[in-house]
Amino acid sequence: MKTINSSLSLFKSSFALGALVISMAACSPNQNSISSTSNNPGVGALGAGLDAKSCQVGQILTPDLGCLTRESCQVGAGYSITTGRCVTGQIVTEELKFGRTSSTRHYGRLTITNTSQMELMLQQAGLSNSLSGAMGISNASTRCSAWISRGTFAVMKSFPGNANSINITLGAGTSFPYDLVTLLPGLYGSQVGVVNGFNGSNNYISFSQSARNYSFNNGNGMQIVGMSPSNTPISLMMLVNDGNLGADHLEGQLVFQGVTVATIPMDRF
Repeated sequence: MKTINSSLSLFKSSFALGALVISMAACSPNQNSISSTSNNPGVGALGAGLDAKSCQVGQILTPDLGCLTRESCQVGAGYSITTGRCVTGQIVTEELKFGRTSSTRHYGRLTITNTSQMELMLQQAGLSNSLSGAMGISNASTRCSAWISRGTFAVMKSFPGNANSINITLGAGTSFPYDLVTLLPGLYGSQVGVVNGFNGSNNYISFSQSARNYSFNNGNGMQIVGMSPSNTPISLMMLVNDGNLGADHLEGQLVFQGVTVATIPMDRF
């Protein structure tokens, strides 16, 4: 079963707006405030003449239209708001964007602390909706809450030697995306085929966000702040009070628009 990266037309236009800048004070060593301004995580740059570094991992780079999300298009194509159709291009991999393979990898299951803010994040990433259809009738197959109820997850990878050296993948629909995570024997491997039962672990929605690591808590922790295609911070971050990328276990918080969305215990794999 293939990964679903579709969005409702109601939110397609939001991707053209780009991410809004937050105050750089949110990135200073001992701050955990973050802007509440609206923005769209998982956004890539639009327009001709871009390279793969302008896109988010998993997007489709096209020569004339820029970075497109796959949505319901076939493999190797992305949906163009401009043309209203699927356009073939180049799949942006982590290696194309960051120039090398990851040096550290962490995986964790989210414990949601604010469901409505989690839904809002998925909506603004263009992945799901709370109300859809005629007269606002809920569509169970596209509701954010339906995806969230089946589990949520985060995968974080670091890439040394690059200014935006972190890539975060956030998803809903499973808590165990085994097609994204190479498991350490005995850590979670016993749960393959069991987590989420009939749902399986390949049926989920997700988006990737490039981020930058800032020192936090007098150098004892990290603020991993999402970065827009123009290298400005957006209102998405992972906050770790104690620990660094080399740690085997991290206790983090996912913050979107100044609101803590979830806690994430993450293990290195």
